[in-house]
Amino acid sequence: MKSLTYVLIAIPLLFFSCGSSEKTQQESTTQVQEDKTTEKQVVDANKMQAEGFQMGVIKAGKGEGSCDYIIDIKGGFAAQKVDPIDLPKEYKQDDQKIWVKFTSLRRANRCPEARPVEITSIHKRVE
Repeated sequence: MKSLTYVLIAIPLLFFSCGSSEKTQQESTTQVQEDKTTEKQVVDANKMQAEGFQMGVIKAGKGEGSCDYIIDIKGGFAAQKVDPIDLPKEYKQDDQKIWVKFTSLRRANRCPEARPVEITSIHKRVE
């Protein structure tokens, strides 16, 4: 009779303890996926920079006399702000993170805070 009591107590304990290891395994898998995503982003960033792209953020103009949109370039030798004369419609969003290649233009500035550029290539940046 004592062995039956031990079995009846042991079965629920075993049953409830199994679920926690499954949850831990799922959490571990999720962490590995996040680590791979971060690693991929670093590799992508290195690849984009090697191809000549610069990291930038699109900013909407503030008031009269300013550009409609400017690109705030980060990294490189110095931070700079450029005025894209041919920004595609799908990128006209404030605080949009991008990778961009551009060429400087020899023309008068359209706004005082940025110099005019022509976009050669542009891609959304994931971070």
